[in-house]
Amino acid sequence: MKPNKVKSPRTTAIDAWVAELKVALTETAGEPVIRKIPYERSEMPAEMLWWRASGAPSVCIGIGKEDSGLLAADVADILSRTWGPGEITDESPDDTEGWDVWNLQLASGPNVRFYVSPEISSGPGRNLELLMDIELPIVIRFGHTQMPLRELAGLTPGSVIGFDRSVDDPVELLVNGHVVALGEAIMVKGSYGIRISEISSQKERLATSAFSVQEHTL
Repeated sequence: MKPNKVKSPRTTAIDAWVAELKVALTETAGEPVIRKIPYERSEMPAEMLWWRASGAPSVCIGIGKEDSGLLAADVADILSRTWGPGEITDESPDDTEGWDVWNLQLASGPNVRFYVSPEISSGPGRNLELLMDIELPIVIRFGHTQMPLRELAGLTPGSVIGFDRSVDDPVELLVNGHVVALGEAIMVKGSYGIRISEISSQKERLATSAFSVQEHTL
């Protein structure tokens, strides 16, 4: 059996960015197919936009101006959301030799390429570390339903509302509006708790986001 190859901090940072980029683009234009392709300097567009991360001069990501128009979103916003704060600059790098090239096949069909600088001293991993102490709301959802406003306005003490979930179905654990896990409701020292039975996939988290479920939730 071959030993597991230890990833470098740079590889880990780029992998994390690619994962975040996929999520961000899925929200605006459908899920893309992202893969790394060989670098060919001759294939780099003549007119490029260059994005540089704030506080990390070595982090630079380029995209052709024509490609940027296919993203259905502002390039600077997409990159700042997925890597960290940064801005578009007209200043091109002195040398683009050996850069990583990531090809994105958008859900609508076109291909878009991002060129990533070979030297990275910081990235999503560092930014994520700074956020680890931030508290996020956690909600247990037993079910959801839809009600006409007239019925909602007519609720009184003792009213009963039926939900779409059986008592035998797992409950949902939401973090910041996204379903991240399923589990069983239990009692922990006299309080409600949840025993995790399944972790949701990235695609399921997007599909069950609070932004995509326009229903009354319990």
